[in-house]
Amino acid sequence: MSAYEYYNTGARITPNVGTQTASEPRASHIGEPSAEIIDPETGSGFESPPDELDVMTERYENELADVRKQLDSLRHTMDKSHATPAPQVVRIRQQTSVKLMQLGFSEIVSVQIAERMKDTESETIAWKNALITLSQEIECHQNEFDERYGCFSFIGSPGVGKTTLITKLAIEHIQKYGRDDLVLVTLDNQRLGASQQIIHLGQILQIPVFTGDKAERLIARVEQAGRNKKILIDTAGVTAVDDYWLEQVHLLKKLPESSKTILVVSCTQQLAVLNAMVQDYLLLDVSGVVLTKADEATSIAEALSIAVETKLPVCAISHSQKTSLPLLKLPGSSLVEMLVNKSRRWSVLNDISSVAIKTDLFSQYEEREGRSRQESVVNTESEDESIDTCVD
Repeated sequence: MSAYEYYNTGARITPNVGTQTASEPRASHIGEPSAEIIDPETGSGFESPPDELDVMTERYENELADVRKQLDSLRHTMDKSHATPAPQVVRIRQQTSVKLMQLGFSEIVSVQIAERMKDTESETIAWKNALITLSQEIECHQNEFDERYGCFSFIGSPGVGKTTLITKLAIEHIQKYGRDDLVLVTLDNQRLGASQQIIHLGQILQIPVFTGDKAERLIARVEQAGRNKKILIDTAGVTAVDDYWLEQVHLLKKLPESSKTILVVSCTQQLAVLNAMVQDYLLLDVSGVVLTKADEATSIAEALSIAVETKLPVCAISHSQKTSLPLLKLPGSSLVEMLVNKSRRWSVLNDISSVAIKTDLFSQYEEREGRSRQESVVNTESEDESIDTCVD
């Protein structure tokens, strides 16, 4: 009987107590007597099927148990988040964040890594946990440039290595797919002879190059051209204070959603310069970063700090100006290993330099002392001679 029939016919559920004999088992549901539905027209009744009630009860009990588990898990998480760590753990976190900042990471990233790493009271284990957490925070897209077709525009400050990066990618594409579906575009008409570099590269590699107005017309049709071509766009290295910067941003915004904008970051740049550049170029929909000049930098911490703070994936690393050497496409753990190796090498060089400086200063001191002793001996002899002369 439906709920509509029940309330409209006046049928009621009454306990079936009198009809039950002592030999019959008593049907119950959570301690309640079995129920009988009375039809007011016929006066006869029938018992509700116990199987449906058992199924519904079991289902409700399971759902209630799941809710209790979720509440217990939530309570445990909240208790853990509000729990006060031990003083030793707090001190280890502070030391780890300071050590990361000394490497070149920003204060925001250093504190973030120190808070997210696994707690421990050992300084050695804490540093290992920090490096593991750092490798997990660095997102890497190692196969970003492996597709045969697509459009990539490269932006960044002047002199970060955008043209060298495009040269490496063009050579890599020709070695893998050939030169038939590769196109180069340059928007750099600000520096003297900048576009000539790309034109000369196109002549060497025997691939088409678009510059000036031709480049702007190609950008307007890049969605159609990018379906069966790989287009690499070299932009002018300008900052927000330049007049051409806003014009170039508007031009790049005309690119379709299928195209990708890559931020080129030099590992030799200071953290403050990188932060200012990122604030300027995040007006565009940046898909990832490429780290350049890793071989010239004493540390790659500043560049990695930008990648972690902006949550931009690292697509590749350029570690040489030689176009014959390919780009490095490494996971986060390998990037952290490179960071540690560079910091160790720089530390050793600093130690050697300090020892050399101290040795040089000591030798200079010895020289000065020797000269002063010789002069004092000469002065003493001259004084003795003058005394002897006076006596005579």
